[in-house]
Amino acid sequence: AGVPNASAAAVTSVLRSQAAEDEAALAASVAEERARYQAQKSAQQAWTLGTTAIIAAGVYSAYGRDVAASYIVGGLGGYLYLRLLARSVDAVGAQVRGLPRGASWAERGRRRLPVPAAAGQECRRLERR
Repeated sequence: AGVPNASAAAVTSVLRSQAAEDEAALAASVAEERARYQAQKSAQQAWTLGTTAIIAAGVYSAYGRDVAASYIVGGLGGYLYLRLLARSVDAVGAQVRGLPRGASWAERGRRRLPVPAAAGQECRRLERR
């Protein structure tokens, strides 16, 4: 009667150690993917600023200071919006303040949609002056 209990205990012990190993491997994989994501995010932001600067220099030489300044403002706005989107990606799985836990992505997106729309309206208003 004692042998079946001993084998059940051995099986349970093996399953527990396997589960611990699986959790450790998963945690290491998640940490590796987070580091890779952060590196890609930083590289994308650096490329955005770098290409904005290079193209702004070309625009300045071809069209002058005013057009280049406008391009730089647009490029910086694009960079800031890219950072805003990166924050929303970083918050995947986390509860967004002011929304219930089960809020859909469309509901979350409605909070960010006015940002580029307001920027476009302001640009149109400034052009009319």
